[in-house]
Amino acid sequence: YLDDARLGNLPPMPWVNPTQDERRIHALQAAVPPHERILARMFLTYSFDFKRNQVFVADYTGMAGLPPGMPVEGSPQQMREYLLAHHIRYVALDPNRIMLPDTDRGISLEQLLHGQRESGRHGWLVLQIKVSNHVQRTLAELCTRYHHLYDDRLVYVADLNAPK
Repeated sequence: YLDDARLGNLPPMPWVNPTQDERRIHALQAAVPPHERILARMFLTYSFDFKRNQVFVADYTGMAGLPPGMPVEGSPQQMREYLLAHHIRYVALDPNRIMLPDTDRGISLEQLLHGQRESGRHGWLVLQIKVSNHVQRTLAELCTRYHHLYDDRLVYVADLNAPK
């Protein structure tokens, strides 16, 4: 555990600029009508105005969700249906900075979800990474099909009721 905790002592990441990211989130959120729900799969989420919009922060996507649970093995269309069933029309995505390193390519997500378990102290982390990255790719593919209300080439918000 202590070895894992020490990983948090890395120097600040060069691709993060808190001031720019706060402005970026404010501009992104301003594109969404007030009181609309947003699923946010973003690198930073603290600067959202949670009073303006109900924001569902998907930091480890697929690991928790509204009933019956996020369709972690589903298609982009199944993800859209799940989100819209919960009145989540807008998806805010940071597609490049949020992917997690998958260093265990010897086992697939499907194998993990259908019985095969990764052993060792990092088994749960392997599952989290694979589920999170799979859902990230599903959301990114889904968002390519819908109009972006805001897109600064780093982050965007897609309207799941406005096909391109």
